[in-house]
Amino acid sequence: VCEVALMLLFRFNFDIISIKMVAYFIAFCFVAFYVTYYVIQEISRANQTVERTNHLARVDYLTQLPNSLVVEETIKQLLLENRNFTLLHIDIDNFKQINLNYSYTTGDEVLRQVANILDEYAKKNGAFVGRIGGEEFIVLLKDFAPAYAILEADSINKFIIGYEFETQTELKLSITTSIGLSSSPDNGMN
Repeated sequence: VCEVALMLLFRFNFDIISIKMVAYFIAFCFVAFYVTYYVIQEISRANQTVERTNHLARVDYLTQLPNSLVVEETIKQLLLENRNFTLLHIDIDNFKQINLNYSYTTGDEVLRQVANILDEYAKKNGAFVGRIGGEEFIVLLKDFAPAYAILEADSINKFIIGYEFETQTELKLSITTSIGLSSSPDNGMN
């Protein structure tokens, strides 16, 4: 900007009109810069908002696991690819009693801890885990033989039963789960 302003001043021999023109030019350049900067910042904020919204639309807020929409998409994709997989449907037994007897905050903490347990399991075993709502979770074991999946479900169940769930009130809880299994293609293709 300064170089162009100096060139204009030399071109017009530093008369009053050229000085005014250069001042207008410099002012215009600064205004244009700040307007452009503001627009770019607003676009960046809008993009971040869209990304955050897309993330929240696909992730369960409480557990940070993929939500039921992503679980369905993943199952459909595995079916389209004709992949062998076993679906473990995990349900926390008597969860309503945890909420009623100890508080909803304690129930939420138990859900987060179960989610963490299942997420760690999934990372170690190349599985997929998601929350489908309430106290229900899905674990997808890809390319597992159904008999082996039964052993894995039993292992998950025993680990959760033996786990001491910590709460904000320093109360330690034990819970039980029920796990249902279905294998594709052995138990169906839909």
